Amino acid sequence: DGRYFIVDYKTNQLGHEPDSYGSAALLAAMRAHNYGLQYWLYTLVVHRYLKRWLKGYSYPEHFGGVLYLFVRGMVPRVAGSGVFHACPDEQTVQDLDRCFRETA
Repeated sequence: DGRYFIVDYKTNQLGHEPDSYGSAALLAAMRAHNYGLQYWLYTLVVHRYLKRWLKGYSYPEHFGGVLYLFVRGMVPRVAGSGVFHACPDEQTVQDLDRCFRETA
């Protein structure tokens, strides 16, 4: 669809049952390991890159979000299993962009 995504593979062991990789468990792992901060920084970098190099760049149109793939929980026959997806809101990304631009 002409959108760009950040994809990060994780090998965390969250358990041995399929439920060990459900959405609540993935969110807990994201929080426990502070991956949220990581994806905000990654998002800012990709946003700044696309803004500079992609003609007609628009965050909502071109940025698809971040995907954390917890590979131990990914089951081929279950779509989306072991996958955490988020799309940081545009206003916060714009605010961070301004913040870093002013101090850089």
